[in-house]
Amino acid sequence: MIWTLLQGLAWAQDPPPTTVEAPDDDTVMEVSDREPPRFDSKPDPRILTLGLDLGHQFTDQPDYETFRGRPLMLGLGARAQLKVHDRVQLVGTWQRSQRGSRLTTSDAFPAVGAALTVDQFALGPRADIEVTEMFFPYLMAQGLLWRGQIRLDDDPTTSTNPNQLRSIGLTGGLITVAGFEIRVPDHWFSAYAEFGHRWAGSAAIGDLGTIRPRGYIQRLGVAVRL
Repeated sequence: MIWTLLQGLAWAQDPPPTTVEAPDDDTVMEVSDREPPRFDSKPDPRILTLGLDLGHQFTDQPDYETFRGRPLMLGLGARAQLKVHDRVQLVGTWQRSQRGSRLTTSDAFPAVGAALTVDQFALGPRADIEVTEMFFPYLMAQGLLWRGQIRLDDDPTTSTNPNQLRSIGLTGGLITVAGFEIRVPDHWFSAYAEFGHRWAGSAAIGDLGTIRPRGYIQRLGVAVRL
């Protein structure tokens, strides 16, 4: 009696295969009614990511010493990221950095404000891997457009001073980074951190000098995934 009940339970949990006779010979084939296991991961339905970040740009170039002695520039940025493949995204970034100082030539002349404003525009692919449903390391390479503006002004409190000198320079280059993204599963929020290097040509900024925007970069940010 007990053995019959156990056999019935086994049948309910794991039904035996169906026996089918081949039409041409006496071979007996077993056909299972169970579906094979599925291992596909759930595709991410979100295709657009918008983010804001805070970053540092480190440089050992002496061209920056006029504007401040520290070897870094703090900047704020934004990015848009479009999924073009399951593991590949096209990323466009913008970051603005500013630094300045007061220059004194002699006691006979007033101090002059020297300011450098940098805008960096970059575009390129990013490829990631899924380690867990929350952790996504990635590599990214971007073409860079660097725009720098130098302003010398004896009255930095106003932008309409007729005595100010202002010049703009442009150059191009490359940014490569390695980073990771933390995603909240089944939600729109994520955070990221990335570290890399920036290579660029020299930018002649009118008669006010030449800037060489090269060095290490790091960025931390938050994003919404749509």
